[in-house]
This record gives sequence, structure tokens and C-alpha cells, in this order.
Amino acid sequence: MNTTPRRDYRMPLGGTDDLIRDFTYMADDDLADRKLCDAVAAVVERYQTAVKMAADYRTDHIDTLGELRRLEHGADDELWQTFLSGKRPAIDAITTRVSKLSDDTQRAKKRHRYAERIENRAASDLFMVMRTNRREFIAWVAAHRARNNDIAAQCGDVLPVPVLRMWYRLPVLFDQPAPYGLDLKHWETNGRLHRLPVEWPQTWPTSVRASLAWWWRQIADGHYTITKNDRLAITAAVADDLPRVPPQQTDHATARRR
Repeated sequence: MNTTPRRDYRMPLGGTDDLIRDFTYMADDDLADRKLCDAVAAVVERYQTAVKMAADYRTDHIDTLGELRRLEHGADDELWQTFLSGKRPAIDAITTRVSKLSDDTQRAKKRHRYAERIENRAASDLFMVMRTNRREFIAWVAAHRARNNDIAAQCGDVLPVPVLRMWYRLPVLFDQPAPYGLDLKHWETNGRLHRLPVEWPQTWPTSVRASLAWWWRQIADGHYTITKNDRLAITAAVADDLPRVPPQQTDHATARRR
């Protein structure tokens, strides 16, 4: 069985701008925890403030540097023309002006560097908020994947792309082997489940899809804990009857239908 979904963890996750767009999507989503949205909104606002501040200092640095270069470029010609007129060139005055503007440029450069460092730390906070609110983000993804049994059993592209990207940004590892009664051995490494898919095709075996649907149902219902080593462990016992899922579809049938 090919255990790689069509939209898997290798999908482009984007940079900071994409993360902010996904946060914005979450803020308007009724399935997202309001406290989580408030926490995200605070770090996004802080980051955007830092970006504007860094941009302002960058503009100031560029403007000051440009003024210095224009002064230095015109100084030689100004002094030469003064000398040709039979007057003593104002070398001391020009030197003083250049030195002052050079000092101003260096200060502007340092201000810009400090502002950039603040911007970088604010950007780091955007990703840190996912770690400090890990459980809430997991619950949000699970709410989309398994908010009812019908959706939990669905195959194909179930999740909105921002939700899918958020899941693969986390990423979540599990602190247990595949429980008895679930067909999840495909994702077990060294006695632990690793990167269980959040979407799957109908071509996968029925027992696998039913096991995944049950697993996500438990996460959506909050039947899990996050361990000290930052892994997720399901606390519910496996039911005798797993969720009903659509019958398996063969790759050949899928190709013919397309």
C-alpha cells in the first residue's frame, strides 16, 4: 500500500506571509477556539508592527546614505570650482558636513539593524505560538477532520488547505504503538506511530481508513494527552466496531473513471 496521501507533508508550507494568511483564515473559522484566535491575533499584530518599524528605519537609512553619497560625489567638483575661481576651497566645512552625515548614516544603519532583529524575533513568535498552543491547534485540525462521523470517514481532499498546512507545520508525533484492533502498522517506527495522515484516498484498504477515522474521532473528542516528550497519546480504548467507511476503490477503477 502506498501510504503517501496525494496532499502530504511535502506540500509547500510557505513562509511567514503564508502563515499569517492561514492564521487569518483560522480567525474567521467557527471551529477555532476563540482564545487561540486572540493569542494568534496578538502575535500577528506585534509582528506587523515590527515589520512597519523595520521598514521605516530601512527607509531612513537608505535616504541618509543617499544624501551622503550625493554630498561626497559633488564635493570634489565644488572644491575644484572654488579653487578655479581663485578662492580658498572650504575643505574644512565640506569635511565637517561629510563627517556629520557619515555619522548620521552609521547611526541610521545601526537603528535599522536593531529594528530588523526585533522583526526577526517577532517572526519567531508567530511559529512559537503554535508550540505554546499546541493542543488548541491539534483540536482545530481534528474538528475539521472528524467533527462528525460522516466527515471522519470521507476520503480525498477533506481539509481546507490552511488547516492542512497547519497540521504539517506542527508536526505531531505519537507516543504509542498502533493499538490492538487498529490497522495502523504502516506508520509505526521503532514501536511508535509516526506522522499519521490526516487525509487518505479511497484506494487504501477499508480497515486502514476505518482505523484512521476512529483515531481522528478520538482526537476531535479530546481523548488524548500530550506527554512530557511533546508527543500525543490516545487515551481511549479501541471500540469493537470501527467507523463505517466507503468501500475500497481500486486504482484501476479510479484511473478508468478519470
